[in-house]
Amino acid sequence: MSGFNDFWVLKTACSLVADILEMGDIAFCTIDSLTLNATAQNGTYLWNTGNTGPIQKVAPGTTGYFSVKICDPDLCVGRDTVFVALANQLSIEIGPADTLILQGNNLFLGGNHPDLQYQWNTGSTSTSITVLELGNYAVTVTDESGCTASGAISIETLGMTHIYVPNVFSPNDDGQNDWVTVFADQGVQLVLTFQIFDRWGELVFRREDFAPNQENNGWNGYFRGKRADTNVYTWLAQVEYLNGTVEVFKGDLTVVR
Repeated sequence: MSGFNDFWVLKTACSLVADILEMGDIAFCTIDSLTLNATAQNGTYLWNTGNTGPIQKVAPGTTGYFSVKICDPDLCVGRDTVFVALANQLSIEIGPADTLILQGNNLFLGGNHPDLQYQWNTGSTSTSITVLELGNYAVTVTDESGCTASGAISIETLGMTHIYVPNVFSPNDDGQNDWVTVFADQGVQLVLTFQIFDRWGELVFRREDFAPNQENNGWNGYFRGKRADTNVYTWLAQVEYLNGTVEVFKGDLTVVR
């Protein structure tokens, strides 16, 4: 009687799927680290980096392909690969270093980058802001990859020192120095009022809402149709700067003949 052998063939269906999950942004910022997770049940791991664990750490600034091979107890094999790209390094410059601005002038901070999200410490979310006051200004921008960058600047206001009213004038109709008015640099857009008083406090001249630096907008030395007395007078000027703020100046002037 011839013998025979029994052979048992076992067929196991493999359903192992390797799937690398990114715990972070696959296009990550240079200051951030990234974790790749390929955890599967009852598996052994081999990354192309030589790592044999389910977790692969990616150091900041590292780019390239990361692949993993997973084997389970049934000898099923799963593979997956991802490419880690480095997002463009984000930077922001909102203006020159700590800055002085002439009182009455405005300063624009920021830039024209509509693809970035802006958050200013003023609460504005515009790409740029207009600075009207001294202080510290800061902004944080965010790109589509979630990367952020911040910038800050300190603004100081340089007081207006170039308001000038002559302290002597000679209104004798000789065509020279016959008028007195308010002179100013480009930071002043309007003289709201210009008043002149005699030594007893009586108003001898007043004019409102005129441009500086034009002599015939000022006083010609006449009061009530007659030449004013040779004497010392007091002037008072209220001016408006380009940004809408108002300041008052005063001083003395002497009429000579």
